Amino acid sequence: VQYGGQSARIREIEGQACHSAQRVIAVSGVLKEEVCSHYQVHGAKIEVIYNGIHADAIAKMEWEDEWTGNTKKDKGFDVMDPMFLFVGRLAVQKGPDLLLEAIPMILQARGNAKFVIVGDGHMKGALESRAHQLGVGHAVSFAGSVKSGTAHLKALFKSCDAVVVPSRNEPFGIVVLEAWAAGKPVIATTCGGPRDFVRPDRDGYLVDPDPGSIAWGVCKICENFEHARWMGAVAKEKALNEFNWTFIARKTEQIYYEQMDIHDAPKFTVPRGPGVGAPLAQQVLGQHRGAMGVLDNNHLVIRGLQLLKMSRLVSSVLGCDASMTWMGSEFGVLDPIDFPRAANGYKKDKCAVPYKLAETTGLKYKHLDIFDLFLNRVGAALQWYKSPKYTIVAADEEKKILAWVRSGCIFAINFHPHDEQTDLRIDLPKGTDLAREVVVALDTEDPRFGGEKEEPLLKPTTKFNTGLFKINLPPRTGLVFAPVEAAEKALGSDKLLKCETADALLGA
Repeated sequence: VQYGGQSARIREIEGQACHSAQRVIAVSGVLKEEVCSHYQVHGAKIEVIYNGIHADAIAKMEWEDEWTGNTKKDKGFDVMDPMFLFVGRLAVQKGPDLLLEAIPMILQARGNAKFVIVGDGHMKGALESRAHQLGVGHAVSFAGSVKSGTAHLKALFKSCDAVVVPSRNEPFGIVVLEAWAAGKPVIATTCGGPRDFVRPDRDGYLVDPDPGSIAWGVCKICENFEHARWMGAVAKEKALNEFNWTFIARKTEQIYYEQMDIHDAPKFTVPRGPGVGAPLAQQVLGQHRGAMGVLDNNHLVIRGLQLLKMSRLVSSVLGCDASMTWMGSEFGVLDPIDFPRAANGYKKDKCAVPYKLAETTGLKYKHLDIFDLFLNRVGAALQWYKSPKYTIVAADEEKKILAWVRSGCIFAINFHPHDEQTDLRIDLPKGTDLAREVVVALDTEDPRFGGEKEEPLLKPTTKFNTGLFKINLPPRTGLVFAPVEAAEKALGSDKLLKCETADALLGA
């Protein structure tokens, strides 16, 4: 079919969107076929996910059987008359004329059948005239436009015996779900979405878009009202369980997971934000994995290693009573663990931690591994976790400085990418139990950790005034100051901490 004007522009936009998108979601199989036909989109690219409704509002509304009779009386019908409902625009697409032409045939089989037509549109006048021409005006009530979700419309759904959907073209058919939520079966044409999900003789009947077939469907309801009520009960459960927005959102979520190649993955590995569910190292080093050799001088790798060490220091020491590290994070593993599953072809290459990276002397992973070893052993020796509280003594967003005190140690980090802090003054709170002579117990830029420092910035014999502490703090560096006596006693006997190079530690 060819369209011009605004329709042509809409078709052009839709076509470009379908071809640009990696996946297309259609609300019915019929709509999927139309998209494939009109825009030449491959069917494998399109996923069918049905529309939904808030079925509870209809299904769980207060209703008494006697109110059904009252609703019929309001339309001028007898309380025992079977009543059928049409809801939709009075337009050719929705097929109200097909239903109207079917009514004489229905009345021949069931003379007291009644019909309520809800909706407005350009066909209304012609339909009213045609009803009188056919001699069925007494059996038809044109209710006009009734706002969706109102008590009036819900009452009509609750009071009818079935809902008729005689559309010539129906991309989906929300009215089917509304009928089901009210516990009513449907008679729907095969020219649209309902043919995908209406199961004949279980939650309704499928008919052709012609008066004779529609009449047959209505008469099937009239043959056995007990069976019709059973179909309505089955349909109600279907609407509540399969067409609620939670169910639909979950199916839509899976489409995105498929595109990210993480469907069927354990829930906790699914990213919920930047960096969540994947190693931090992947964010800062992932694109530069080819420059992780010890002789490579990639400034982005150097920066990434510095950020990882500072972040590890913060998370470890500012924790509560302990620190836990995911396997592989201690040496900067770049890829998340991914167990064999359908989405990755049941591959096993990412289901194990590649510890050999940390053991390879020619790669910089060893520097992170050694730093983590020092961090844990120094922390245990100086008993950082013994004190349950820490005190932040400096937090400057502009200078990118963070400093705190815990268990008699002073921690200072300069996150700034290039500014060195000279004679940085750190005011210690009154009552802080600190020795006046300290030593650098841990330096994130120690050469054993891949840094370029040759010696501590503060010599062991340096003293500071009570309440005032001054240091030089280079950019992207973290320092830990400990009392001289405690450091010598705790660290002096640790043979691993005395190793002078990373390679010597790997062989220890």
